[in-house]
Amino acid sequence: MSFKIRTKLILAFLVMLIPLFIFMIINYSIQGAVHESFNKVKEISEEIQTLGGLQVAIGKVLMPGNDYIITGDRRYIKEFERASADLENQLRSADEILTRLKAHKGLNPAELEEEEEILKSVNTAWENIKGISLRLFAIHDPIGSRTAAGLMEEMDYKWAYPAVEQLGRWREIDREEYREVEEAADRAWRHHLIIMAASIATLIVFGIFLSLFLSRLFAIPLRELQEGVEALAGGNLDYRLSIPATGDEIGQLARGFNVMAERLNESTGALRESEANLNKAQAVAHIGSWFLDVTKNKLFWSDETYRMFGVLKGTPLTYEKLLDIVHPDDREYVDRKWTAALNKEPYDIEHRIIVDGKLKWVRERAEVEFNEEGEAVKGIGTVQDITERKRVEEALRENEERYRILYDNIPTMNFTLDTSGNVVSLNQFAIRELGYQPEELVGKPVLDIFYDEDKPALLKQFGEVLQNPGRAYGW
Repeated sequence: MSFKIRTKLILAFLVMLIPLFIFMIINYSIQGAVHESFNKVKEISEEIQTLGGLQVAIGKVLMPGNDYIITGDRRYIKEFERASADLENQLRSADEILTRLKAHKGLNPAELEEEEEILKSVNTAWENIKGISLRLFAIHDPIGSRTAAGLMEEMDYKWAYPAVEQLGRWREIDREEYREVEEAADRAWRHHLIIMAASIATLIVFGIFLSLFLSRLFAIPLRELQEGVEALAGGNLDYRLSIPATGDEIGQLARGFNVMAERLNESTGALRESEANLNKAQAVAHIGSWFLDVTKNKLFWSDETYRMFGVLKGTPLTYEKLLDIVHPDDREYVDRKWTAALNKEPYDIEHRIIVDGKLKWVRERAEVEFNEEGEAVKGIGTVQDITERKRVEEALRENEERYRILYDNIPTMNFTLDTSGNVVSLNQFAIRELGYQPEELVGKPVLDIFYDEDKPALLKQFGEVLQNPGRAYGW
């Protein structure tokens, strides 16, 4: 039975999850114990701080009464009210913490019951202290009053001091509980770390064995596939893979690779023949082609372009290398036109190049391609050797110049007319003899400079000229 790679990987993943799931269950239970222990530590620590605050608060609630007996200042009544509110807040906090601790498992029930009794005692003491304090503040002249002194002594020795001692006992119980819970939390944390370490080690070992298995299953065929690709890229089109038909994607890739290599081997021969024909045609027509990767500044030439520019085939090329070959007087022009082409203007130029110390003329045409942001990315063009054409054009210009000199200096009036009989040009002798400026005659009918009695003969002659092109006439 054959499976796809995805199915094989899913099965391997599920197998890997089995030990992970087991360790997660164990770790969850231990982590719950650790969390419970740390919560107990936090609650007991908060209770110890609250009890300390209660002891201080009891002392503070007594001070306004003492000061009132000494000074008789009734402002201490307000101070007593503030201290009372703080003490009652502390008592509520202690009650809430004790309630939360009773919900935790593992604490000593007897100690919790004792703490609850202490809290009731402290609440009773506070109710008595509060009642005695109100009676004390009801005395309008407490200074030197035996009644006030008796009330103060009752608050201190009968209720306040015993309550503080009971809170001290409560704190001792909490310290012992804190030590026990802290030790339990430390044990739970150590167990948690041991389980985690064992889980990681087991997963590593299991992962190693699974990796070795998957390596034999996938890595070896993939390595052979990679070697085949490298061989094919290196030009060995006869390379074939020997991967067995496993039915998965690797087996399909292997079969596809062998088919592709076979077809590539067949098409490469035709491509090479086509390339040879193209190079031969370019050499005959003296036309080369080129490609410029604008983003990487890499220039690629056809064989004919290398030959035309006198550069060894295969030489790495850039745009700057091309400018070095361009005639110094044309470099600025070529660079300007190429910059304009990169801004979407046409590129069709003629310029000179220096090849082995000799001057050549070439014509370049190109199209530039742009990306979605309007940035030039590549240029594709042709280059044609037009040196011979330029030589012919130069010879024609020289002949035209010689004809112009002869035309202007011959001692007869010569006119060049269009088919409508309008003056196109006239030589210098005609200008001097007629006394006109060229701009006064060019574009005007030639009949305008003749007498009326001569015009019929002239029209007749002009008609014969149009009917017999190439024949010379004079009058």
